[in-house]
Order: sequence, then C-alpha cells, then structure tokens
Amino acid sequence: GTGGNTPTGLADYGAGSELTVNLLPPDSALPGADEINVGDWKLIEKLNTTWPPPEQLKKIVEKEQNPNAPQRFMVAAVSCNFLDMTDNWISSLEAIGIFNYLVVALDEEAYRRLKEVRPEHVVQSPFRAISESPTYGSEGFATVVRSRPLLLAYLLHTGYQVLYSDVDTFFTANPFNDMDPEMDICGPSDSKLDQPPLLTWEDKHNICTGLLYLRPSAATFELLAR
Repeated sequence: GTGGNTPTGLADYGAGSELTVNLLPPDSALPGADEINVGDWKLIEKLNTTWPPPEQLKKIVEKEQNPNAPQRFMVAAVSCNFLDMTDNWISSLEAIGIFNYLVVALDEEAYRRLKEVRPEHVVQSPFRAISESPTYGSEGFATVVRSRPLLLAYLLHTGYQVLYSDVDTFFTANPFNDMDPEMDICGPSDSKLDQPPLLTWEDKHNICTGLLYLRPSAATFELLAR
C-alpha cells in the first residue's frame, strides 16, 4: 500500500529525505567486537537491560495470537528514508493477524513519524544517528549492516525469540509458521537453490540476513559475536 489510504499513512512521507543513520555505538554504550568473548554469556551483562523498555516489549509479546507459541516478536529497523516500505511491512503483518512486532527507529524523524501512528510498537535505536545518506555498497552502508549483530544481541538478551525482517518484505502468510523455534537460527538461503547438483558448501550456508529467526541461545550469541 502507498499513500494515505494505508493503515499507518507513513507512505505519504517522501522517501527522498537526506537524514539516515550511522549505527556506531556511543561511548561505553556497547562492547566493541574485540571485547566480546565468543560464546560468552557475559555478553548479556554488558548490554543495557533497560532497552528496549521491558514493559513495552512485554505488551508486544503478549499480542501473539498462537497460545502455544514460544514468547517471541518480529522486529525491523528503519530510517526515515524507508517509511513507505515500513508502511507496507506493517500493513502486511496486521492483515495476517500479526501484532507482536517492534519497529526500531534509527533516526529522530523516523521515530517521530512512527510514534504518531503506532506508539506502542516503536522504540528509538540505542545507537546514535547522524545525517548521512549511505548508498548500497558504501562504507556507511557496511557500517549499518555490521551493526545488526549488536542490535540483535540487544533484543535477544531480553530472553524472547526474535524474527528479524527487512522492511522491503511484504507478507501474505504468517512467517512464524515456517520457522522452527527449536533451532538456534533459522532463515532462507541467499543462494540459488534450484540447481541442487551445483550447490557448494558455501551455497548451503549462505543465509539471507534479511529474514532471521533467532533463539537466545549460547550458539546464537556465539555467531553474533563472530
């Protein structure tokens, strides 16, 4: 959906804004990669246990429609450049009955706009934002991508299972149904899988980070630390 006819009305906000985000952590907010011992559960102790706000997240998790499901929620991280895609993302989730979702706003404008339409579902990023417009393949873009493991570690330390999704995804069916809650990490391949005889080891393990289901286990934190 686009424009003001969508449930959120976010899509009428132009995608051409120059304000985006650099996800470098502020001083002493997060441990650096060299400070994290692989597989060390003390990683959790180094994180800020007040983000995201526990009561807000608890209410989101309680919106799960399946009473037999583990405690879990969906999450996406967005800047104001992608509010039109966020509109589609939210609309698709709510259309299929998913309301246990969280949107992490990566800049002040995204937070302000999202707070107007879905205040109970939005939080500000624990990272500082700057005015920069990283393009695909640039160092700024790489910084944003590299920050994702730390953001996911923040979310997983709450003890809930997390389904991360990029906002350029439109769901027509419940994605939780295709995820195994007993696995540490579950997600689609980023390789072409229609020619099995040609698959290499790398192909089989080339996971797409645009859709990741994660369980807060030692193995998951080990992978994130790497």
